Amino acid sequence: MTNEASVVKIVKDETLYFMTRGLSEEEAIGTIIRGFLNTKIERLPPLLQKELDKAVKEGAKNLI
Repeated sequence: MTNEASVVKIVKDETLYFMTRGLSEEEAIGTIIRGFLNTKIERLPPLLQKELDKAVKEGAKNLI
């Protein structure tokens, strides 16, 4: 994890780009949000990494 923060407004053009490639609007927004998250932690047990990835995915859904 890093101590930097990013605040970005999702532009409609970005979601449209993903939607033209077959993603729903929700999936497009989730993909963009996850693109800003770095959740890979060195030496984290695989099971915990899987749970962390799942939590990030669910959290991104709640932002939509």
